[in-house]
Amino acid sequence: MSCSSFRKLYLFFAAIVLTIFRISSAELPYPEGDQRNYYIYNLIPKPDYFLNDTLFEKTVWRRKVSHLVLETVEDRHRVTLLMMERYPYNYKGQNYPIYFEYRNFEQAMQKYIHLDKFLSASGVMRVKIHGSLITDEKILFPGYVEKIN
Repeated sequence: MSCSSFRKLYLFFAAIVLTIFRISSAELPYPEGDQRNYYIYNLIPKPDYFLNDTLFEKTVWRRKVSHLVLETVEDRHRVTLLMMERYPYNYKGQNYPIYFEYRNFEQAMQKYIHLDKFLSASGVMRVKIHGSLITDEKILFPGYVEKIN
């Protein structure tokens, strides 16, 4: 193949990719209910939240947290989550702790109460960890909040 045919092929695929990325989920090209929208919607990039854990990120929800512990280590206060493996992997899986660390007991107690309510309401969050220390958290689902009358 000549250089010009490679260039034409490259431009063709670039145009297809740009067209796919330009379409948002709100602007589908075919009428609502058309089967072709299903295939186009699956090609549109969407934010994804993996439930698979990595070495540096863990998904925290009620089923994976066996205990919530407020503890003091030296001069720091920790809110520790005792995590367990989810079902298919928990037969010989090991439990492991991850924790938030605070210098002030009041802040640790507030975090403990907030996490207890959050996990009881079926909340889901993604945490970044460094060793066992939680460095960052991102709420994926805030949970079911009941209205108090």
